[in-house]
Amino acid sequence: MLLFDAVGLQGGALPRTLQDKLTHAAYHYAKQLKLNRFNGIVTIRVPRKKGYLDGHCGGYCSADRIEHDDGCKYWHVDIDLANVTMKEMVQNLAHEMIHAKQFLRGELATNMNKWKGVVYKSKDGDVFDFESPWEKEAYGTEDVLYNNYVNDGGHNGRRK
Repeated sequence: MLLFDAVGLQGGALPRTLQDKLTHAAYHYAKQLKLNRFNGIVTIRVPRKKGYLDGHCGGYCSADRIEHDDGCKYWHVDIDLANVTMKEMVQNLAHEMIHAKQFLRGELATNMNKWKGVVYKSKDGDVFDFESPWEKEAYGTEDVLYNNYVNDGGHNGRRK
C-alpha cells in the first residue's frame, strides 16, 4: 500500500486544508493509475515561498527503491510542488503522479536515462526534455486524471 503525506519543503507542517487536499488528490490519482499493489511512501513537499520551482516548473518527481532491515522492499517517492493556486497544485500533482507511476512500474528508470528498457538521450542532453516519452505521456494524461478527480467531487473537497 502506498501512504501519502504532504509537508513543507523543509519537512514542516502545511496548513491542514492544503495537506488534506493534496493527500486526498494523491490517493485518488493512485487509484486511477492502479498503484494499489505497490508498497511505499509518497511525500508531497510544498515550499513556503509562492511561485514556481526554479521560476518556471510546477513540480518534480523522484523515486528510490529501498530495502528495509527486515528484507522488505518499498518505494520512496518525493514530489515537489510549486506553491501556486490550489487548482494548479492539484493539476501539477496529477502530472507528477504519472511520473510516480512510471517509476513504480519500471517504465522510467529512477535516474531517468531509460524508458521502457531503452536508453533515452535527449537532443540537448537535458533529462527534463519536454519531448521525452515520459513527459509526453504525463502531459497527455494529466487532464484525464484531474478531470476524473474533479468529476468525482474531489476539487470541491467532497469525499465519495
